[in-house]
Amino acid sequence: NFKKKLSEGKKESISSSKFQNSFSKGISVPLDHPYLWFNNSDREVIRAKLKEDVLSGTLNFSYLPLESTMMWTAYDYVSIPYVYSKKILCYNTGDTLEYTYVFSSVQPPTHPGCRYPPWTEIAAEIRDRIIFLAVAGQILENDTYINKSKEMMLDLSMWGTWRDPDYAPELYASLDNMYLTYGVAIGYDILYDYLNDSERNIIQDAMVSKGLNPLYLFQTEQ
Repeated sequence: NFKKKLSEGKKESISSSKFQNSFSKGISVPLDHPYLWFNNSDREVIRAKLKEDVLSGTLNFSYLPLESTMMWTAYDYVSIPYVYSKKILCYNTGDTLEYTYVFSSVQPPTHPGCRYPPWTEIAAEIRDRIIFLAVAGQILENDTYINKSKEMMLDLSMWGTWRDPDYAPELYASLDNMYLTYGVAIGYDILYDYLNDSERNIIQDAMVSKGLNPLYLFQTEQ
């Protein structure tokens, strides 16, 4: 059984196809992507709202400025690479360490001997960028934003792990896994129709092996 496998040093895991099959059994009506944050009908309503130069609601709020805000933020995300650069304080030694990472298909560098979670902030920022670009790409019908979100999900899928191996290595998972899994799941759903079969499989496998499996083990065994 599962606990026996763990005691033998074997972690039970689920494949992306097995996870999809298990998930679909709980759904009586097939869902068309996107459906987690908004569906196709919602998307058209949002697009129309962004064009309305009228004040509405109890706060007299206009949606029109949001379009330019989305556009400029997405433009920055596409044009300026994400760079994390900080002098981190090692909790265990009191020393400081210059830590720099530029987002790519290569995971952030290790920091052995220094107990500090730089990956958590990195993961949160990557999550936000993937989701924002996916939403902006869909709502504003901009292929550049869509392609950048896809690129980030595929780059992230190439990482060997979605958790900082030097911070609390005794744990199966951390906030890093949660942030990245959430970001990729939302991005995948929003951009499903823009991904080919190969890209879908790559992202699915990464979500399950580097996100859902570690989180499942953390929840059930720790």
